[in-house]
Amino acid sequence: MSKLSILILIGLLSFSAELFGQIQEDISTPDTSTGFSAAKLVKDNVKFSLDMGSNGELYHVSGRQSQRPGSSGMMYLRPSINLFDRFSFSLDLFLSTEGNGAKQSMNTVAFRPEWSWGKLYYGDFNMEMSKFTLTDVKIKGYGVDLFPGIFKVQAFSGKSQKAISQDAISSMYERTIYGGKIGLGDLGGSHLHFSFLRVYDNKNSLSHDIFKQIDTTAVSGGSTRIDTNYVGVTPQENMIAGINWGLKLFNSVFQIKSEMAVSVFTADLYSNAINNKDIPQAFSKYYTPRFTSSADAAIASEMAINMRVVQLKGGYTYVGPGYTSLGMGTLINDKQIINGGLGVNLLSGNLILQTNFQTQSDNLAKQKLYTTQRNNIGVNLSVRPVQPLSISIISNINTMANNAKNDTQKVDIKSASYGVNTSLQFDLAKLKHVFNAGFNTQISEAKNILRGNTQVSAQGITFGLNTTYTEQINSTLSANINSYAVGNTKNSTSSLSAGFNYKMLQNKLNNALTYSMVTSESSLSNVFGYQVSYQLFEQSNISLQTRVTLFSGKGANPLKYSESSTTFNWSYRI
Repeated sequence: MSKLSILILIGLLSFSAELFGQIQEDISTPDTSTGFSAAKLVKDNVKFSLDMGSNGELYHVSGRQSQRPGSSGMMYLRPSINLFDRFSFSLDLFLSTEGNGAKQSMNTVAFRPEWSWGKLYYGDFNMEMSKFTLTDVKIKGYGVDLFPGIFKVQAFSGKSQKAISQDAISSMYERTIYGGKIGLGDLGGSHLHFSFLRVYDNKNSLSHDIFKQIDTTAVSGGSTRIDTNYVGVTPQENMIAGINWGLKLFNSVFQIKSEMAVSVFTADLYSNAINNKDIPQAFSKYYTPRFTSSADAAIASEMAINMRVVQLKGGYTYVGPGYTSLGMGTLINDKQIINGGLGVNLLSGNLILQTNFQTQSDNLAKQKLYTTQRNNIGVNLSVRPVQPLSISIISNINTMANNAKNDTQKVDIKSASYGVNTSLQFDLAKLKHVFNAGFNTQISEAKNILRGNTQVSAQGITFGLNTTYTEQINSTLSANINSYAVGNTKNSTSSLSAGFNYKMLQNKLNNALTYSMVTSESSLSNVFGYQVSYQLFEQSNISLQTRVTLFSGKGANPLKYSESSTTFNWSYRI
């Protein structure tokens, strides 16, 4: 029996023991006024909830190629049973017409028993271990999450990717993933955790012939030689060990947390193994280093001091160029970040100042010809001189440059943006209004002799008015004017949007009518929308939304098309 199976069995036994212990407690301490009753036990301690719904969409476009299916639909079902306010069973079923064999399925089937100090997972689920190990990856399999007292134990095993056989670039290998975490405390407070992750692709899930490429190469004497190469995606493998800890003191006034992870990654499991006596036998027993293998580390640490008037934060992140986690949806490596910020809250929140800075650099292993540096400084000021009026001033400065000596590779970009936004609440003609206005400007310059030292400037003005006529009727109106210049080329875009909402039948029927228009020197776009929703009864709603877009090009732009979509939604919850 595997270690994970033992943990899941412990979880099931713990769940069963706590469940039957609670039942025995309720039976042994009946209500003296009514006596024990099995029916009363069920009525008082068993609660059922259900969340279900469906969505359907019809789509049509004329005048250009469609990028979406003409019709699509989905449905979900999430029943849950709660026992004694201490245990819960939940089932998560999600089906979509877009889940098919040509891509990773969107369909979800999950069963999750849960009690006061533990959870079990079966089917499709997401489990997060830490920032650099496992997050944002759907797993099809089983797992356990136990947190009795200060102890923390996580373990899981399953598939994060199914095999898809297409061409050399689009195919995907079946991917197995398993791992776990053990430690003390919860991530939200003081804690110390050790984590482990193992991910590998099944080479046998796809035929290697999909990636075979046969080339004919000319050789001396006028003859040719046949060469066989393999191109496209490759089966990969990954193993990570990590530690993360955190500390909260003085009622969370002082907080600090850190994580360090070490990753071994193999880009191609078909590459030859490395026979090196310096590699510990205990390691090579579980992981075979190959010529496409790499190892690196990732480190992150952040500190915060939160007081009523002053807030201070700082952080450091290091992700080595060879660090890879197949348990994460996205990860940008080869970066070092130093960031910090200062906040000041005065006059009972009527004056708030927020400042932040960040500097980021790459080329950590010095394997590139040059290093790129990115810097950001931001200052935000919010003021409320009187209760109905609020003003915010925003400024942001960004720079990006490298130390390349030649003009071809040289990067030197600077940009700055500034903005002012206001909001005013007032009564006029016995109606309540909220008026918003804003102005922003941005200036950027990319210095490079070969590229012409491009300068870009942009300005924007925004106005908006929201009016409440009654509790059932309100309207919105907004306008936006943007202008920008790239060198000697100037252009502008204007937009106007309006909306009207009307609630009827004791607020159960809601109607929303919208219109927006965007015009520029190159195009004109009109968008009409209507949405109606109705509360069938307290737990159920239906809605219908229609959207029509009419687009026409101007001048040298000949594109002209119409696009429409109709969406139906139904939900039910008890």
